[in-house]
Amino acid sequence: MIEQTDFDVEGMKPERVETLSPAAAFPWPPAEDASVVDAFIRTWTEASFHPKRFYAAMPAEAPLGPSMLYYLVVGVVIAAIGMFWGIVLPQAEIDPATVPNALAMARSSSPLVGFLLSPIVQIIGLFVGAAVTHVMLLILTTERGSYSRTVRVYCFAHSPGMLLAVIPYAGVFIGGIWSLVIAIIGLHEAHRTTTG
Repeated sequence: MIEQTDFDVEGMKPERVETLSPAAAFPWPPAEDASVVDAFIRTWTEASFHPKRFYAAMPAEAPLGPSMLYYLVVGVVIAAIGMFWGIVLPQAEIDPATVPNALAMARSSSPLVGFLLSPIVQIIGLFVGAAVTHVMLLILTTERGSYSRTVRVYCFAHSPGMLLAVIPYAGVFIGGIWSLVIAIIGLHEAHRTTTG
């Protein structure tokens, strides 16, 4: 990390700007000579704890493949931890009369089935969530980027769930709130829109 000093012309006061070095501007996908594990850890850390800087460095246009790969790896780890908790801890019984049949059937199935279906559910959730958000961006803002940029924001915003999934029951909800905050910051940076 390199700190640069920029000058405010009107006030003539130096202002500290925190930036990433050019060689390490955006960690994912990893450079050809970089370690995939190091790039993954750096991406996870930056996206989870420094989202403003992370999304400011995100390229405006890039292929979806590497971002989706990162998203799926994080999602599979979260699903594996969820499967562990589903096996170890007792699950609440769901009354089929009060819950739609598909949801009741999914909840009553084994944790292994939930784990195996998780990549499909994650991909569907990613594209639907990004589509809804992008439609709102189209309606509410004049300056915005492409739909693929919105999808990439959501791919990296999923990062904190991997850490919080280790907390049974509450971890999923806390991770969801943290991911939502990161997505808001990411959309603000990636689309140059207001936080509101």
